[in-house]
Amino acid sequence: PNFGLYCRSSGVDLNSVSASDDMICASAAGVLRIKAVRTGLVVIEGIQSGLYLCMDAAGKLYGSPAVLDECYFLEKLEENHYNTYMSQKYKWYVGLKKNGRPKDGTKTHIGQKGIFFLPREVADH
Repeated sequence: PNFGLYCRSSGVDLNSVSASDDMICASAAGVLRIKAVRTGLVVIEGIQSGLYLCMDAAGKLYGSPAVLDECYFLEKLEENHYNTYMSQKYKWYVGLKKNGRPKDGTKTHIGQKGIFFLPREVADH
């Protein structure tokens, strides 16, 4: 199945990965595919763009056409029933600011509302 990830903080869906600087957006046009690599480890692909969500050494999110070591995220179901996605390589979280823009991974930590997501299944088109 394909998903959008509803963000607790901003009330928007992380549902698009593109090559632009604003690579996370809240448009209905983008849908994500979350692929399990093994238990608790996933890669997140933008269906429309074909790019994988990655985080670089500075904590910035970007889209890559190939799965790199920066594209693996530890998916965890938290006690509040939301999921978090932490970079396996850098140990920072995927997060959104209240305005829906990507949050710098270096400024994320457990407990921030912007790192909590609810996967919501999206119908195939």
